[in-house]
Formats: sequence, C-alpha cells, structure tokens
Amino acid sequence: MPRRKRLTDAGIARLRPKAREYTLWDTGIAGLGVRVRPSGSRTFIYHRKTDGGVKKMSFGPAALRKVDDVRRACMEATTGATGADAACRERAPLFRDFVAGRWKAERFERCKPSTQQRVRGRLNRHLLPAFGARRLDRITRSMALGWFEAYSRTAPGSANNTSG
Repeated sequence: MPRRKRLTDAGIARLRPKAREYTLWDTGIAGLGVRVRPSGSRTFIYHRKTDGGVKKMSFGPAALRKVDDVRRACMEATTGATGADAACRERAPLFRDFVAGRWKAERFERCKPSTQQRVRGRLNRHLLPAFGARRLDRITRSMALGWFEAYSRTAPGSANNTSG
C-alpha cells in the first residue's frame, strides 16, 4: 500500500532513510512524491498519466526546492503552461463552459444516447450546481473529494457513478 501524506518542507526534512528506497506520495497533487533513498537523499518525483502511458519527471533534490514551488511546477507540467503562459491560466474557462464546449465535443458526443441521458442528468443535478461557476484551474482535488464525500453520505452508489 503506497504511503500518502500532505507533503510539507518540515515533514520532508524529517523523513529518514530505510534499508530500501521508498516514496511518500502527496495527498494534494496526484502523482507528486518524495523518493527517499538508503543514502538519505530525497528527490521530488512526479508521475503523470498521458494518452501514451505514464510520464515520469524529477524535480531535483528536496533540499533545494520548496514543496509549493514543486506543486506549481507539477501543475504547469500538467497543463503545459510555463511562466510565459500565466496570462492563459487567467483565462481558464468556467466548468460549465468547458462541459458545454470542448468536453461535449470530445467526449460526450461519442457516448450512446442512453449514456448521454444519464450523464446529462448527473451533470445538471449534481456537478454543474457544485462546480459550474468555477474556473477549471480553481477546482482542486480537495474540493472534488469534499463534494464526493458529502454526496456519498446520501447516495454512495450515485456518487461513485457520477465521479467516474
């Protein structure tokens, strides 16, 4: 079972080497972790799923970088944005606009009519009221998990199907 914990600079400094290499994964950014080697070196790593498989990246020694800087770099790597693309991040679409435009054209239209009907209902009843007015770059993993946990209390099966 992978070890997961919210990564902090102080917490990383307290990590101790073991006989074998291990990785502590961040709960805030999926795929971000700190690899701790038996020699005591700590390195930031990031695994990102792509259409072609998993892309593995290293962000260097943890002693030289702050966790917040690495999180920001991970988000830039995921979105393809760089410092020059900061203006583009400011224009991220609202969730409702993304669903009505790009997502609908690339994903929704491929579904069978019965699936489209089910997905449309879940979007209108649950996802759009919760996230519709938010910009995509402002929807965090913790927000999505909070929504999922709240919805799971009343309808666990529906929550699982809506988030899939």
